[in-house]
Amino acid sequence: MSEVSKEEEGTGYAVQSIGKEELTTVNTNLNSAVRGRFSGVTTGGGIQSGADQDLSRFIVRGQSSMLLNNYGLIVVDGVPIKQSNSSSSNFQSGDAIASTNFIDPALIEDITVLKGLAATNRFGSLGSNGVLLITTKTAVTKGKNGEIVDRARLTDNIYNENEALAKPQEAPFYQLLKAAQNPQEAYQTYSSLQELNKGNIAFYLESYDYFSKQNKTRSISVLTNILEYFPEDIKLLRTVEFYLSQAGYDQQARLVNDQILEISPSNLHAYYKRVMLPDDKAIQTQMETKYALLKGRKKFKEINAQPIQKTLLRDIKNFIEKNRAALNVNSIDSYLANNIRYDARFVFEWNNPEAEFELQFVNPQDRYYNWGYSRNEDAQRLNSGLINGYMLEEFEFYGKESIGKWIVNVKYLGNISEADQTPLVLKCVVYTDFGKTTEQKKEVVVHLSKRNQKQNVLEIVVN
Repeated sequence: MSEVSKEEEGTGYAVQSIGKEELTTVNTNLNSAVRGRFSGVTTGGGIQSGADQDLSRFIVRGQSSMLLNNYGLIVVDGVPIKQSNSSSSNFQSGDAIASTNFIDPALIEDITVLKGLAATNRFGSLGSNGVLLITTKTAVTKGKNGEIVDRARLTDNIYNENEALAKPQEAPFYQLLKAAQNPQEAYQTYSSLQELNKGNIAFYLESYDYFSKQNKTRSISVLTNILEYFPEDIKLLRTVEFYLSQAGYDQQARLVNDQILEISPSNLHAYYKRVMLPDDKAIQTQMETKYALLKGRKKFKEINAQPIQKTLLRDIKNFIEKNRAALNVNSIDSYLANNIRYDARFVFEWNNPEAEFELQFVNPQDRYYNWGYSRNEDAQRLNSGLINGYMLEEFEFYGKESIGKWIVNVKYLGNISEADQTPLVLKCVVYTDFGKTTEQKKEVVVHLSKRNQKQNVLEIVVN
């Protein structure tokens, strides 16, 4: 096995690779051919006993969970194959174990394992448990100098720092309000434009951007106007909740979220926010409520939280860690008392399950990785959001490769329904030193209303 530092190539992370000469080709089974070749990787069989030994059941050390899927993703010649699933809710089905029997070890050029941020940034949530990149001999080609070029690896992903990005302060209504002589005159301008722009959501969002930097009271008035004009629109109610939460109006944000639940009683995202938005209940009660949603108990008996279990688990573990002295944890599963720590954790929410967009992460080495929420990129993920009513995804970075400046951009691709003119509103909660005593939290909300518009979400330095 060879340890290959990709930092020399500019990608900024370390990977492990094995070549064709290191594969045990006397074995016709791919799992046995590569077993023991990668440090920190268990191949075949690690969690569920009695199932076929298949490489698709590989586990990366440190990624184990008692409820969620532990198995990593296999990508053959750049194409992800069906993923095995170790979660208790899926393992009983006949489809829980995928098959890699179609891959002949003798036809493999090399195998590379990606862990942590390298896997997550490139493959999103599919790569959260690690990725094995398999390149076959038929997929490799010769470069200009005769060297082998692996098509499964990243190429041409150098970030263009001069790329033109949209800026909120350049938006038309923002500019119009900015031209006023003083904040009072700006608000008079806003009021005079309301009648002509009742249905123009961009008008309200651009106005909020302006007033949020000038007068907090005025900015909240803009959000109140959205509630008055669109009291039944879940997408816009979620938008208001984002901005209220960001501004620190937790009680008002909870009320708006409760309004969403009245309109849509099965909305999974709203149940997640109900247990996560701060309230004045006792710490013990807050923990038990979060746990009840996770397990589908008490008032959450009809709610299946499985699609958001990964995020919910991490939130609960961190909540317990921060409030351990005030909690009695005897009534919950013991594994929840073991917190997870990351150098950085990004939790994204968006207002519309039909909005298609692309997140771009730029690492400290100026290499970018994209994650897409769209029919073309991952139709299954988008459909799950539509069916289950959740708009939530998270990414975690850790290890020496995560240290330095990160840039996060978003590109709006439009809505599935062309009749839907609701702008994309994206919220990012970023934690640095997540799960540690030095943890810090920041909330950012951005909105985009034009198709193919690209905008910066945030820049952050991870130490």
